[in-house]
Amino acid sequence: GMGIVYDQIGAATHTNNADVKLTNATNTTGGMIGVYTTAGTGSTLTNDGDITGSSTALEFGIVSDGADVVNKKTITLGNAASQANANVGIYAKANNTITNDTTGIINVGDNAIGIYGYNVNNNKDIKAGDNGVAIYTQVNGTVNLNSGSTITVGKNQAVGVYAVGSGQHINANTGSSMTIGDNSFGIVNVGSGNTVNSQTTNPVTLGTDAVYIYQ
Repeated sequence: GMGIVYDQIGAATHTNNADVKLTNATNTTGGMIGVYTTAGTGSTLTNDGDITGSSTALEFGIVSDGADVVNKKTITLGNAASQANANVGIYAKANNTITNDTTGIINVGDNAIGIYGYNVNNNKDIKAGDNGVAIYTQVNGTVNLNSGSTITVGKNQAVGVYAVGSGQHINANTGSSMTIGDNSFGIVNVGSGNTVNSQTTNPVTLGTDAVYIYQ
């Protein structure tokens, strides 16, 4: 099921001002979406509403099929039963840019993913639970962890930024920070031809047997 659908074909911008609460009253296993947008090249969806959910599989706060997304509010999703059917805060189906703005907060539970896409700018807080991923990026994507960016992940193979594919650039810029749980990772590069550039001057907090950069 879907909460709100925006058809942005021919519209450069849309703003979602509605708060959305996802409640899986029928115990559906097919997935739930808070806000869905379709758009042409160059369109932007700005989220200015809080989105919450508590399903244990395939729950999505925002799904974009063609639009850039700017998140200014709070997205909160619960624990997923498995990462194979993860809950995802913001999911980009196409090679668009997702920006978590200076007021944006994304908080997802165990086995869940904060942002899944290509190009990501994080300026505030993203938190993922045990075995979760804060940012998952793929194929020619650029991830900028900017000043004010705070990434927090739990234990048991959780990852702050997980990069797959090639042609990617991961930048931990000055003023960004990470807190990494036990037996987990800050940045994981499993692709080829990717670059990881860490210029942060803030402390990186590592749990027991945690690794900041793995490639």
